[in-house]
Amino acid sequence: MTVNRYEKLSQYLHCNHAAARIGRNHPDYHPIAKVAPVVDMAREKFKMYYKHDRDISIDEAMKGFKGRTELRMYMPQKPEKFGIKFWARCDGRTAYMSDFIFRQA
Repeated sequence: MTVNRYEKLSQYLHCNHAAARIGRNHPDYHPIAKVAPVVDMAREKFKMYYKHDRDISIDEAMKGFKGRTELRMYMPQKPEKFGIKFWARCDGRTAYMSDFIFRQA
């Protein structure tokens, strides 16, 4: 796919209505508002299709990201120094991530 085609597709492809979103200056604004429907659906499906054993693990994780977002953090001790930090609940035996929440800076 060419760059021009990708840019044209991403211009028209959205996860939610732009008119329904609130602005950045609003007190109820959340940085993942643009992709919130996708994130909510993923969290719901993760919980639906897997049942934990008794052993669960809750730990922080960081996914490398160099774009612009309020969720981006700098952590010098991590292999990926810049990224989005989140908390994940995983099965202790299989390491399946059944839930996650983003950490805001």
